[in-house]
Amino acid sequence: MPDISQPRNQEALDMRNGKPYFSTGQQQWNKEVSEALNAILPGVSSANKASFSMNFGSIPLQSAVNQTTAAAGAKPGDIVALHPSSYVAGVIFTGVVGSSGNVTVYAHNYTSDTVTPGTVQFTAIFLR
Repeated sequence: MPDISQPRNQEALDMRNGKPYFSTGQQQWNKEVSEALNAILPGVSSANKASFSMNFGSIPLQSAVNQTTAAAGAKPGDIVALHPSSYVAGVIFTGVVGSSGNVTVYAHNYTSDTVTPGTVQFTAIFLR
């Protein structure tokens, strides 16, 4: 597996004839990242992405609440990677695709107090 532990210098995106042009360094970086992901997630054949907002209200101590929303392209069995727009102290968000086109997000409060995260914007990536 290639070594991706050290960051590389970022290069500006070069547009040629209205299309992105990737330098040899960018092409190599893309190849190394792809190889690393394939090693970590063997068998992943495709990915979809969705963005949505949720407001969980107050989450009691040591408990979880959930909400379901539409997520085009999501299918049961997908691996869900959630990226909340902001950090919410004491709350961990997880996602599950229970039915095609929908994702259920769980907000787990692991603190000894009630937590009210407010509205959180999510980007979800669905891998299959």
